[in-house]
Amino acid sequence: MGIWINIDNPFLDTMALLLLIPFMALGIYALRRRFVNHDDWGLARQSAFLIVALLIAALEMHTLRAELLDNPVYLIFASLGMLAATMALYGHIAVSFLSKLMVDVFFPGGDRAANQPRFGPAEAMERMGDYQGALNEYHVLARIFPGRPEILARIGSAQDALRSYDEAAHWFQRALDGEKDSHAATALLWRVVDLLENRQQLPNLAAQACENFLERFPDCADAPLVRARMQLLKETHASPAEPLSAVDRPRLTRLHDEPIEPENQDR
Repeated sequence: MGIWINIDNPFLDTMALLLLIPFMALGIYALRRRFVNHDDWGLARQSAFLIVALLIAALEMHTLRAELLDNPVYLIFASLGMLAATMALYGHIAVSFLSKLMVDVFFPGGDRAANQPRFGPAEAMERMGDYQGALNEYHVLARIFPGRPEILARIGSAQDALRSYDEAAHWFQRALDGEKDSHAATALLWRVVDLLENRQQLPNLAAQACENFLERFPDCADAPLVRARMQLLKETHASPAEPLSAVDRPRLTRLHDEPIEPENQDR
């Protein structure tokens, strides 16, 4: 049985096909930012993504209805497929958007309790040694309160306890990038430097972190100490240990050339 498609408006059909490319690309990008980078957006960006996704989905549904009007079975399955793709790519944004709206409704006026993360459950897990459970709790808080340096730093501490040093450095760096207080930023910088220099053996990246810090806080009280540490890291990275010359190397001789004497065996 053939499938009859009515191509009455080629321009609309071509535009609908081309719009599927940004529809898929934006959805995959949003999924990666949410579940790989654990980055949650604010209401404005979530609203923009949802509006774009709904407009493209509405155009696709209109095009499908126009082309498959004489084939209701195919129209139903195509519509269900488009709905499933929209929910799979953008459903998490819709859930996060609605949850933020509900928080604003139940805590109007910016209630202080609603704007403060609760670390109690995660801290209890850390005291029991369940750092993976604490990490999961911190990731939930990071989605509810995106960009908060104190949450990102706690994620870094949990990753450090789990010996995921590259992830720990990444999260401490994110906390450092979002911290506006120079004193708190200095404490985060030392954690980043320690992880890069001592755990990952990357003094060049540690020096780069110090340089970025000085660009943001050139006149802070800790700037001279950070500058001295950066210089030491650069000297360490630029001056690797020199190999021993032929004169300084211990001379090795063959046992056949210097046999063991009997009197040496009795000693």
